[in-house]
Formats: sequence, C-alpha cells, structure tokens
Amino acid sequence: MVKKEIILLGTFHMEQYEAELIIEKEKEIMEMVGELIKLQPKKVALEWDRAIQTKLQERYTQCKVQYSQHEMEQIGFRAAKALGLKEVHAVDWEGTLTQEDVTDLFMNIEKGYPVIREKIQVVKELSPSINKKIRMMDSYKALNNYNAISELERLYLSFALVEDPNGKNIGMEFLTKWMEREYKIYKNIAEVAAMEGNNRILLLIGSDHLWMLKTLFEGSGWKVLLPFSE
Repeated sequence: MVKKEIILLGTFHMEQYEAELIIEKEKEIMEMVGELIKLQPKKVALEWDRAIQTKLQERYTQCKVQYSQHEMEQIGFRAAKALGLKEVHAVDWEGTLTQEDVTDLFMNIEKGYPVIREKIQVVKELSPSINKKIRMMDSYKALNNYNAISELERLYLSFALVEDPNGKNIGMEFLTKWMEREYKIYKNIAEVAAMEGNNRILLLIGSDHLWMLKTLFEGSGWKVLLPFSE
C-alpha cells in the first residue's frame, strides 16, 4: 500500500501587504516555487472554500501570466502550473467561528488573563513578516519553523482556560469551532487523496493551521513533509 504524503506549507496572507511589495518579491516567490516543485507533488490543495471549487478552478484555468496578490495564486497557482497540473483543489471550510467569537475571546484575555496576554504578545513580536530587507524564502522558513509551530500550539491550547465574567467557557467554545474546521479541512484533503493518481499533495494554508493539521495527518499514518522548517 502506497503511503499518503502531504507537504504542509504555512503561508502569509499576502493581501495584507502593500501590492508593490509583493510585486517586488516576484523573483523570490518564483525561487520558492522552484524549491516546492522539486518535491514533485502530484496535487495542489489550497485554503479556499470547497463549496466554491468551481470558481477556484475557473480562476486557475484563466490565469496565464498575471497573478493576483493572493498567496493562493502567487504560490499555489504558480506551483501547479509549473507542475503541469490541470486542476487545483479547494479544501477549506468556512465553519461556524465568527469574528464576534474571536473578539470576545481576546477581549476577555485582555481583561483577565495576563499570562495568556503575555504569550500572545511574545508570539506577535516573534512572528516573521514579508519585508523588503528579508528574502521571501527566509521569511517563510521563519514562519514554518518547528519552534514557531510549537509556540502557536501552546498558545491556542491555553485558550481552553478562558472564561467570561459569567463563567461561560468561551475559550473552549472557540477551540471547539476551530478544531471543527481543522477536521473538515483534513477530511477534504483525504477525499482529494482518494481520487485517482499519486497521493503526494502540496497544501498551502495559513500558518496558524499547521500545528493541528500536522497532528491529524501524522496520527492517521500520513508522511508529513514541512519543506521550509528548520
């Protein structure tokens, strides 16, 4: 039986940066893509709502030379095109976690959980960014570093302790909704893997997802590759 393999690449959300900066980084992005395709993935999965797979596929098919600022195109589409793939796969799920849930959690942490608040601040201060002075490859290596992934895991799990003034366990509610999304992403990727063909899949996804997805795939017997981890 051929062992399923997944290449996990955590990514920045490039639309949060100035468009000119991403344009300036084009050669460095292409250098990264070159390293990814050396791993010879046979499918490319992207953080895009699976419910609108058709729209993603249309964008991929129509995209020839010009790519939007979105990381799914800058990295995902470029990699898939370089590999000669006819399709890319949407594997995200919007889920039930709302902005209100996130705001409520962090507001209560700010008011009553100084230790967790300090952890959040430390993670923010250590978080890499896309920067004119730093090579894109180096930024991605820092983002996908094993220590960075472990720090995020510890931070997220600490949310389980958070309650609001009425004793409502909002931290657990947040994590329940977050984990539900992770399981759904895992399921969607497993279904992509069940399609005909080689099962080495490249997944491009926001770096906050890495710690849980790594656990899920390793726990179910997949070989997990973290290409830019150190």
